[in-house]
This record gives sequence, C-alpha cells and structure tokens, in this order.
Amino acid sequence: MNMKKGLFILLVSLFIIPFGYGQVRKKVIISESSSVFKCDKGTKWSSIPSIMRLDVCKYYGVKDCRTDLQKKYYVQTPEGQKLLNELKLKKKEVMNSKSYYIQDLYKYFTEYNLKTKTLDIEYSDLEDECSLMNGYVDLNGVSVKVNPVIRYSWKKGPQIGVLVGHKINKYLKIPIKDERIALDIENNIGNMAMLFEFNIRNVKKFEHSVTTDDILIGGYATVYLIDKNTYEIYFQL
Repeated sequence: MNMKKGLFILLVSLFIIPFGYGQVRKKVIISESSSVFKCDKGTKWSSIPSIMRLDVCKYYGVKDCRTDLQKKYYVQTPEGQKLLNELKLKKKEVMNSKSYYIQDLYKYFTEYNLKTKTLDIEYSDLEDECSLMNGYVDLNGVSVKVNPVIRYSWKKGPQIGVLVGHKINKYLKIPIKDERIALDIENNIGNMAMLFEFNIRNVKKFEHSVTTDDILIGGYATVYLIDKNTYEIYFQL
C-alpha cells in the first residue's frame, strides 16, 4: 500500500513540475515587412528617414537634385510626381508596420531589486550618441515612449572628451512582481535581450556637438524581455 502511495505521489509530481519553471513560453513573431534595429553604433537607419520626409531625390538617388530648391521643382515634374506618389505609399507602409529595437542585456548591469520588485537595468552611452527628450526612452537613433509604470531616467557622468561630451548613464526599472520570472531572467542573462515593439511616427534632426543625426520617433512601445536566440518571451509590458 505504501509503495502504491509513493508511486502515486511521484507521478503527480512529474506532472506538476513542468507547469512551473518548465512552462512553454510564447514567442515574438516578427514579419518580413518589419524593420529590426539593433544596438550597434555603426548601424545606419537605412532609407527610412528619406521615406518619412518624402525626400524623393535622396531616396531614389536623383542626379542634380541636392538643394531644397532643386527638390521643390523636381517633384513638380511628371516623373517627380510619379516617384512622390510611390514614396507616399512606402511611408504609409512603414508607419503601419511594426518596428523592433533589440538590445542585449548581458552587456549591462541587470539585477532584480527585491525591495522595489523591479528588474533594474543600467547602461551608458556617449553624450554625442544620445537623443535625450522628455518622455522618451533613448535607444541610440530611435526614441520611443513606454508604459508609465516603467521608470526611465538618466544623468550625466564625467566628461569623456570635448567632441563626444559627457558619459550619459541611463536607468530602466521594469516592474516584475513574480520573483520566479525574474530568477529565470537572471539565470539566463547571457542570452537575454530587451525588445521594443513600436510604430514609427516621425523622424527628427538631432544636433550633436559635431554631427547632426536622424532620430526615428516611435509611439508607445511594448517592451519584451526575451531569449535573443529563440525569441521566447519571459516578460512583457
């Protein structure tokens, strides 16, 4: 009788355990039409700024069409009108498609805060590579809004050089009430990444000390904490 009871408990345990830490996670599915940006300071944002500005001459590489005056009169030609209408369709497609920005977590300080019940993420960039705007999270060339419960802040560190300016320290605090989820993230930190899912709304010129960069402005982003190899979702907000 005792052997049967022990066997029964063992079988029940085997069926219960997979629904704890071994649960099957959903995955982020990224369509082929989506734009995916990575935290790579050498990355160019492709032709999206030209599309968003409806800059026919730059996007299509029209010769002898560099100045604002040349561009104004070129788009009034039959050929220019045709290309402008095509570019308007492309802009609509970009704005209606999901865009993604992925940022590895293993490069940064990432730790669960038992007092605040938040996953605290700290990272830094050079001032000349940042586009700091109130209400937006700066992602090196992309700025997005996030759920207000995610606390984002930054402060200036020491000056690195005259041209690049100060070191900018950035802080994200993502609320995660379930400590088991946070533990799974910490145990797999080498493969973890933040994934921001958003729609591009605008493009803005941002002046730095020696350069002017195009910054893509996104709407409210869904923030995923994922395994960067499998795209399995550990947490989203």
